[in-house]
Amino acid sequence: MAKALPSQSFVAEAPSAQDQEFADNMDVNGTALIDLSHDPDILALCDQARVDMDAFGYTHGSRIQDLWQRSLAVRSLATLPQLIAPLETYYGRRAIPFQTLNFKFGSQQAAHSDLMHFTPDPIEFMCGVWLALEDVHEEAGPLEYFPGSHKWPVVTLHDVGAPPNQSPETSYKTLYEPAMAAQIARNKISARHGLIKKGQAIVWVANLVHGGAPRSDELKTRYSQVTHFFFEDCTYHTLMYQRGNKRRIRLPHDIRTGQFAQPVLRPGDHLTLSTRLRAIYKRLNRVTLGS
Repeated sequence: MAKALPSQSFVAEAPSAQDQEFADNMDVNGTALIDLSHDPDILALCDQARVDMDAFGYTHGSRIQDLWQRSLAVRSLATLPQLIAPLETYYGRRAIPFQTLNFKFGSQQAAHSDLMHFTPDPIEFMCGVWLALEDVHEEAGPLEYFPGSHKWPVVTLHDVGAPPNQSPETSYKTLYEPAMAAQIARNKISARHGLIKKGQAIVWVANLVHGGAPRSDELKTRYSQVTHFFFEDCTYHTLMYQRGNKRRIRLPHDIRTGQFAQPVLRPGDHLTLSTRLRAIYKRLNRVTLGS
């Protein structure tokens, strides 16, 4: 049975029927659709984001990480009130957009849970939003996701038998990814593909298993933007690098404010000097294109 919307004090009014439908989809399937495809201003931002992507170049194959630091269009799409409002209503906390990934082509990424890379405490306060910057076609390798997989137990590198002397990156590739594929097969769950229109967005909860579908047409583009969100009053760390009780604490940017989102630390947690320096370096190297 789907749970009711959270009743935290952040929510000022009773949820609407649309809010409840969003919550039901998130609870049952782990995903929900937000349709902004009829807003000409948002479609114009989608067009500008594509122009900016091609102008600034691609740093990781056909994707760019954190282009919001250089593109006002990307930053605007990451902070759209129409996207953030349903998230804050559902989660009952202020949303913190902290990372953008912009794709020209389908990623073909292996199935995974975002919790391995972006880990809040409490564990549920993270989500991803995949916004189509053009109509998405099957042959372009759309987002691939597995409805209901968010209810599976969180899988760690320890769970898949990662040796303590092996790098997390190697363990992730050689052990974690095959374990996730095996889990999908055991549960006999079919993938769904995000064949959405320009201006539509798919939201997924933290533990939903997803990846990139195969590309049958290598020349077919799939311009899209993923924005990852934390929520306030949490600790932010990276499960992939956790060893025992020692967590790698994150100091994420809040894209809305340009400031750091301060984590709530528990006993034993601390922000290392390297974490602070990395965060400051990213801030100092941000190129502002306007107010």
